[in-house]
Amino acid sequence: MNKANTLPLAEYLKRERITQVEFARRLDVAPNTVHRWIACNRRPGWTAMAKIIEATGGVVTPDSFLSDHNRECRAA
Repeated sequence: MNKANTLPLAEYLKRERITQVEFARRLDVAPNTVHRWIACNRRPGWTAMAKIIEATGGVVTPDSFLSDHNRECRAA
């Protein structure tokens, strides 16, 4: 998957109609952890990032959490 096809986590969840709570369950993390990632208060560690990549089929990548690629983080 190239960078043009990656999405920020919030956009991916919206597109797929997945709640933050459901995504947190899929990754076995606390819902507030997913909220912090989306709000740009935290970035996922490598273990969580591997789970995110797998759960999203590679649509959400480490680049998705950088402000250059994420409107939500640029606005923060």
